[in-house]
Amino acid sequence: MEREVQNKLEKVRRLMLERGLDAMLLVERSNFAWITGGEAPSVDETTGRVAACAVVTEDSAYVAADEAEIARLNQNSCLEQKGFKLISRSWYEGLPDPDSFGARNAVGADVLMSGAIYYGDEVAPLRFKLEPEEIDRYRWLGGQLGKALEEVARCVEPGMTEHKISSLLAVRLVDSGIAPRVTLIATDGRNTSNSQPTPTYSRMEKYAMLTVAGSRWGLSASATRMVCIGPIPDHIRAWHDAAIRIEAAAICATRPGQPVSKCFDAAVRAYEDVGYPDEWKKHHLGGATGYLVRDYLATGSSQETVLENQAFAWNPIVHGIRSEDTIIATKDGPDIITQTGNWPMRSMQGNDGSEIARPDILVR
Repeated sequence: MEREVQNKLEKVRRLMLERGLDAMLLVERSNFAWITGGEAPSVDETTGRVAACAVVTEDSAYVAADEAEIARLNQNSCLEQKGFKLISRSWYEGLPDPDSFGARNAVGADVLMSGAIYYGDEVAPLRFKLEPEEIDRYRWLGGQLGKALEEVARCVEPGMTEHKISSLLAVRLVDSGIAPRVTLIATDGRNTSNSQPTPTYSRMEKYAMLTVAGSRWGLSASATRMVCIGPIPDHIRAWHDAAIRIEAAAICATRPGQPVSKCFDAAVRAYEDVGYPDEWKKHHLGGATGYLVRDYLATGSSQETVLENQAFAWNPIVHGIRSEDTIIATKDGPDIITQTGNWPMRSMQGNDGSEIARPDILVR
């Protein structure tokens, strides 16, 4: 069995032992992808669940699915090599009966289901600290997503609709094996009035802001870039400078062992420092990411602590202008995985005095 999967099974089994459980069923897409080391079989992308169920017992691990799905898994996944026993069921039988896996006492599950106790809120934190193999996959994902985003930003032209720009980005991501999860495009004046600019038929005249979240192996990364044709309007420059300074403050504060509330507080202080003290109230500032676009949003009352090798994506917004990258909080500092090294950058200073480069507006 692969070390990554073994480590994760041990985490689940410790939770089972603490709660007196004989088995744990994992059905949510995020948890299934995590426990299986990046396998996320699904046909219907509109649901948060996969077409299979992972079952963890004291001494075994199974994946149960209907006969058609088992056939697909045998072709497209490495579950058996990773130590999972495949159990075939008829499509109409639903989720497996825990008794069939030797469970005689309490059973847990990450979804609400008959005969099991809900433990989804306790399973989720087990995902937060990334294994070395996950970090390798995440860096690939972040690099490819950042590259796709920046390549599309370099080819957008005045007259393109936001839908057109979104489609170019989707094609580029899918061509790299990345599934688009969130795409936000804002052209010209729409930047200032909408913090979540889903694409419309508005046409680009001078500038555009592109935001995307994409996933592969169950992991999600997100980033934002902005492009301007010709000189940057003064108000856009001011708002963008403010946004990247705020994000720099949040990133520099995101260190292992730091309370997440303190990271949030650093961002709020940065809003005040750049002269926009109330802008943070208009939209969330981001938070932890990983197997969901956001595992949880950071607030001033967050009880979580930044873990070593945990992923975060901060997305401060000033009058609709956003700055965003995905980072991994390591003991040596933030690893910005969506940064490509092929984009104009600005050096910013965090509240602790440390310097960090943030993406500037690309002028074409």
